[in-house]
Amino acid sequence: MVLLNRLWHGANQRADDKSHEVAVFDSVDESVQAYFDNINRNTAYARVREIRQGLRQSGKPISAFSLAEGLTNYSERGQDYVDEIRDMLRHNEKFWSKG
Repeated sequence: MVLLNRLWHGANQRADDKSHEVAVFDSVDESVQAYFDNINRNTAYARVREIRQGLRQSGKPISAFSLAEGLTNYSERGQDYVDEIRDMLRHNEKFWSKG
C-alpha cells in the first residue's frame, strides 16, 4: 500500500487544534490520480485552474513554478508553502533542465 500525506508537514508540526489528513492507496498510480482529481475538482484549487487556463490562452508554457501560485489553499501555511515549493523547484531545476 502507498501512504500519501496530503499535507507537506506532518501532524507533529501542526497546532493542537488542527487536524491531519492521510489517505491510503493501493498503488502510486492511484495516489497520483487522486492528487490530480483533487487539484482539478476541488474548489480550493480553482486558482490553479485559472492560472493554467490563462497560460494556455496566452500561448505560454505551463510550468510548475507558475501553477504553484495557486496552491495557497493546499497548506495552512498559505503563501509560505508556495514560497517553499518555488524554492525547491529552483533548487532542483538543474536536475531536470535540458542540457
